[in-house]
Amino acid sequence: MGGFFYFKKKDTQKNMNKNLNTEKRNRRTKRLLVRIGTAAVMATLLTVSAFAADPVLPVLDNMTDFVFSLVRALGVIMTIAGFVLLAMSVFQQDPHHRAQGITALIIGIVITFTKEILQGIGAI
Repeated sequence: MGGFFYFKKKDTQKNMNKNLNTEKRNRRTKRLLVRIGTAAVMATLLTVSAFAADPVLPVLDNMTDFVFSLVRALGVIMTIAGFVLLAMSVFQQDPHHRAQGITALIIGIVITFTKEILQGIGAI
């Protein structure tokens, strides 16, 4: 009979330790949630809008023109390479290289006129 009470005391002590651990965990969780909530509220309330000045827009236009000129140069190079591949395949009677040459030629033409295509569909 004494052994029964002994185990009973251990069980209650284990339950008390578990309760303390869950209470600590609950406190930590609440603190974490309060910190996250505070950070979210501060992030929404303390934001400041930044507006671009007028001189920035011409710089962006110049940069896009430069990028499109680079793309056009790459397209011309690709078109020339496709034309060379197509010409070599015609002389060598090789259908595999002919298909590669035609593909490179078409891709080069599309890349060359990328700016005009994008303006035509209204993307720029």
